[in-house]
Parts: sequence; C-alpha cells; structure tokens
Amino acid sequence: MTADRAIISLLQELNIRPSTDISLFEIGPPLTRQGYDQDAILNGLFFLQRQKMIDLRGNRLHVLKELRHQTGH
Repeated sequence: MTADRAIISLLQELNIRPSTDISLFEIGPPLTRQGYDQDAILNGLFFLQRQKMIDLRGNRLHVLKELRHQTGH
C-alpha cells in the first residue's frame, strides 16, 4: 500500500472528518510502525495536499474534504 493510502486509512480509523485538524505526531508513529519511513510519509502527505484532500499547517494536518481511497501515485 502506498503511504498516501496508508495515511487515508489511518485518518479513517481515527474517524477524522473534514474541517478537522490532527497533529502530525499522532499519525507519524503508527505509520512508522507499519513500515513507512519519514520520506514515504512526507511524500504521501504532499501528494494528498496536491490533491486538495488535506492542508499541512505547521505540524498539523487539516482535512479539507471527505477522505476516501485514492488511486495513489
């Protein structure tokens, strides 16, 4: 699974809805435990931001719209 899909899955598991912020520190450790390294996670976050699904605000992630699995990159 690509990191962007793993991020979406984790946010869905955490029941994060649009217009919600979450600390990147809350998603980093679980994704690292799944085997994703920092570069993969950052690339996934940047991909989701380019897709206008999330916005990165300092050390927080802001969900812009309903999360659903994307095709990945």
